Amino acid sequence: MLVSRRRLGRIAVMLSVITMLALPLSTSVTMASPSTVDIQMAVCVDGSGSISASDWTLMKEGLASAVEDGSIVPQDGSVELTIIQFAQGSATTEAGPTVIASQADTDTMASTIRGMSQRGSLTPMAAAFDEATYQITNSPNYSDSARQIINVSTDGQPTYPTSDAEQAAIDARDAAIAAGIDEIHCEAVGSADSEWLRTKIAWPQPGWLVDPNFPPRNPDGSLQNGFVVEVDSYSEYADAIAEKFVIITNGGTPIPSASTWSAIIAVTLLGSAALVILRRKSNDDVKTYWARRLNDY
Repeated sequence: MLVSRRRLGRIAVMLSVITMLALPLSTSVTMASPSTVDIQMAVCVDGSGSISASDWTLMKEGLASAVEDGSIVPQDGSVELTIIQFAQGSATTEAGPTVIASQADTDTMASTIRGMSQRGSLTPMAAAFDEATYQITNSPNYSDSARQIINVSTDGQPTYPTSDAEQAAIDARDAAIAAGIDEIHCEAVGSADSEWLRTKIAWPQPGWLVDPNFPPRNPDGSLQNGFVVEVDSYSEYADAIAEKFVIITNGGTPIPSASTWSAIIAVTLLGSAALVILRRKSNDDVKTYWARRLNDY
């Protein structure tokens, strides 16, 4: 009996599916369920007067959309987020340290972000570092084993205190590192001096300057240096901050374990072997068929 190639393919697929269903549940892809916070991250957004009302709205919507997306920010309790606005002559905590353990947590934080009022005026980056450091180190989730991260989104240079705002920001950044902050990253939007942020603010040094499509990872997936993402305008901010969260947290997408990959490879090999065997069987049937036909003459 001749076996068509279409039937061969169907049989091979069926064998693969049956084998995969027979795999032990321990090899399935699962989300981590940590009992402690692995990442404490304070996102500091520039709310100064150099940002237009429309750009402020774009920034808020981009940040809120990223936070509420479970494929971008894990909702398994491994991440604590704090949202801070720096403007005028101070920094204000808009959303205090919040452990993201459910969609409800992210929905609440996203609503808070969308409701932020722009304070305008000057750019007190030093105050942002001071406030972020205070919120992270005084959180009940603070632990030496966790990663403490400050992320700064800005469209320009520090302008407060007016005497030497840039040096004040550098000093506050150094104090944050001394207090236990492990990483400092930035989004340099529009005319922001990305080179200054890279060399003077990002941590660890030397800082990296990247575009939103170039995740600065080591071969093992870990982060090595502080990095600054260059963003042309706030219309591109949503993609940049989403990518930033994914780079830092690995997103909410489950990563297959070694045993899972072994199982997947085994299933693929089994299906391929079955297809080869069936094809050989088909060839034998073809040979037998034509041999019988020739004997009829």
